[in-house]
Amino acid sequence: MKPLIIESTYKAPKIILDPDSNLFEISGKSRPENVTEFYEQIFNWFYSFHKELISQNKKDGFILKIYIVYFNSSSAKYILNLLKILGRFISDGIPVRIDWCFDEEDEVMKEMGEDMASLSQVPFNYITMSSNQ
Repeated sequence: MKPLIIESTYKAPKIILDPDSNLFEISGKSRPENVTEFYEQIFNWFYSFHKELISQNKKDGFILKIYIVYFNSSSAKYILNLLKILGRFISDGIPVRIDWCFDEEDEVMKEMGEDMASLSQVPFNYITMSSNQ
């Protein structure tokens, strides 16, 4: 499957979805001008990836690292929808875990991760990042 790589901007996060390297990351700020257009390409990639894994009967799991330092309410909705898409992988026996990263002093972002985990029913691992990482 062809990787999806999107470089970050001052409004949109960096996206790395590369199954060959087993690298799945979303990082940066998320407040894109057109949040639907931005996240739909990610949704479509995961739909295709899911279809490919199922058609090849692969049960290789993966970890999605999310280190978003800020997201607006529109992005929150799309991130939650993405997590629900990942729940389909789990339902089909493909292990998925979210590494939810947040700055050590940012309790709000940790709580946002806890809320997202609760609403999506996808397993989260919480990783505290020091400000110099």
